Amino acid sequence: MRCVILTTTETAAVPGRRAINVPSGDSGMVLGLIGTGFAWRYVASVWPAPPVIGEVLVAVATLIWLLLAGCFVSLFPATSILVIKTTWLLVQGKLTPCSEVKAES
Repeated sequence: MRCVILTTTETAAVPGRRAINVPSGDSGMVLGLIGTGFAWRYVASVWPAPPVIGEVLVAVATLIWLLLAGCFVSLFPATSILVIKTTWLLVQGKLTPCSEVKAES
């Protein structure tokens, strides 16, 4: 029997290949950037400030948001395959959950 600790960053479709690991805090940074863009839009309507800066900030934040969403969605197939593969190995008895493996002394 073998004990394997599987992570979602290991893609089951391509052994040895790692997926992109994007921290969840990046979503908060994008929200701050788009909020700054919206604030700049408002400032440009009240004071004599160039409105193009707010538009650029919103556009960049939108592009980053789409990139992060693409990274998140790309994990679904790999995670699904990993769960199915692990469940199948557990059912066949070829894989032991690591919590059941006793330390060798």
